[in-house]
Parts: sequence; C-alpha cells; structure tokens
Amino acid sequence: MLTGLGIVVLQTSVFPRLLFAPDLLLILCVYIGISYPSVGGAAVVFFLGYLFDCGSGTLGGDHACALSVVFAAVALLSRRLWLNNPVSVLGLVAVAVGLKTLTLFGLSRLGQVASETPRLVLGSVMWDMALAMLLTPLVFTLLYHSQVPDR
Repeated sequence: MLTGLGIVVLQTSVFPRLLFAPDLLLILCVYIGISYPSVGGAAVVFFLGYLFDCGSGTLGGDHACALSVVFAAVALLSRRLWLNNPVSVLGLVAVAVGLKTLTLFGLSRLGQVASETPRLVLGSVMWDMALAMLLTPLVFTLLYHSQVPDR
C-alpha cells in the first residue's frame, strides 16, 4: 500500500513534467492482480485509482474505474493462464494498457471529437505500451523483493 501511495505521488507530481511518462500505477495494478486476486486487492487498486483521480485533477472515478476493470481482467486471466513466464506477463501488461485506454475512452467524451482522435490515441497507446513493457520487469522485481516474507 505504501508503494502504491509513492507511485501515486510520482504519477501526479513528477511524471506530468516529463515528455514520456510511464504508467507505473498500471504496472502495480497488474502486479496486484497477479499476486493478490482477491477483494482486498480490488479495494487497494480502486483506492489508488481514486487517489490518482483526486491528485491529478481529472474527473472523479475515471482512473479508479479503469484500474478496477484492468484488475478484474488480470485477476481472472491469472487464474486461468500460467504467468510464471516473463513473456506472458509482458503480454498481459500490453492487454492491460489497451483495456485501460478503451475504458477511459469509453468513460470520456472523446468519442465525440474529430476523426483525428483515433490516430492520436493509437500513437499514445503505443508509447504507453512500449514504456510499460520496458519497465515491467524492473517494477515487478522491485515489488517482489520489497514484500515482507510470511511467517
């Protein structure tokens, strides 16, 4: 939870100043969906998404809903698929980026703007996907090693 709060602070204060900002909150959501596919994991993801909405000044609940949809999909897929393979985890992160984008696109009014929007969104999704897939091994390793061992 503390890691999630740190990621929310980074996402809302430091990353908006960068040209290409990685979506560490999405990577954390995928990690929680794989490691903790329970009601507690869903509550943590929703809470972090809502904190991100509050801190970034966007409409309340958009990212909370999108991250909850991503968590649900990852939790369902992680029970059905073998995810000990790094390639399958990267594929799951790519699917999560697309699912989050589709959810946010559906929740917003972007569907009512000019025909140029799909090209811009597709370009942005490709950059988000590339950054997320590039950072996933590092973030997963850091999260795995920062866990408190069970007694």
